[in-house]
Amino acid sequence: MTMRIYMIRHAQSTANSMKVWTGQTNAGLSEAGAAALRAICARYDYPRCDLYFSSPLRRCTESMECYLSGFKADG
Repeated sequence: MTMRIYMIRHAQSTANSMKVWTGQTNAGLSEAGAAALRAICARYDYPRCDLYFSSPLRRCTESMECYLSGFKADG
């Protein structure tokens, strides 16, 4: 059995757009980051996995929701 691990970074956050390093600050996605992420999600197929892990920070969960929105509920 082969295990594959995929790491995907969050899109641009509101703090990133101001060139601020935020660490654990709970900044959400910027409008530009959300738009870029939607375009990327529409263009590429991301692998379906058995488990998904995400930081609980808003920029990460908002990005993960976009990635997962491309999967159909029926499989």
